[in-house]
Amino acid sequence: LEIAQEHGYAVDIIPWLTSGLSLAVLNGITLTARAQSDSVTIATGHEINPTKLENWTKLLDNGATLVLYMSLANISEIINELEKKLGSGLKIYSISNGSLDTEVVLESTLASILQELIDHSIQSPVVFILGKNLKKYNLTSGLDLSLEKTRLFL
Repeated sequence: LEIAQEHGYAVDIIPWLTSGLSLAVLNGITLTARAQSDSVTIATGHEINPTKLENWTKLLDNGATLVLYMSLANISEIINELEKKLGSGLKIYSISNGSLDTEVVLESTLASILQELIDHSIQSPVVFILGKNLKKYNLTSGLDLSLEKTRLFL
């Protein structure tokens, strides 16, 4: 906050706005869908264990959406475990450097995401969005969503 202000940015704090949700909206990714996906779980992947992986598998198998933060270091293990139980076709989005000029959005499946992360030299910060019923829409067509340098929203 102080660093942003020192560099000339006005800063607004928006309570309860989290990057996983806002990046999904900015990229037209639906997190829920009527009669298909009625819940979203937000979790971190920097510490994983068999119980956590089993819970995520159950959520995804029941149609929920999973948003993962801080999981790039463990994404290979996470993907491999999910793929064993759910198959290789589960949809996954990777959003790195979200909302910045250097943002990279990968739309993939469990089968190919690991290679795509390597091919695009993806580094943290990354948000992963996984789900059976994810869809991407051009929700922002015609809208200017660029943020001016003078204002940051945290």
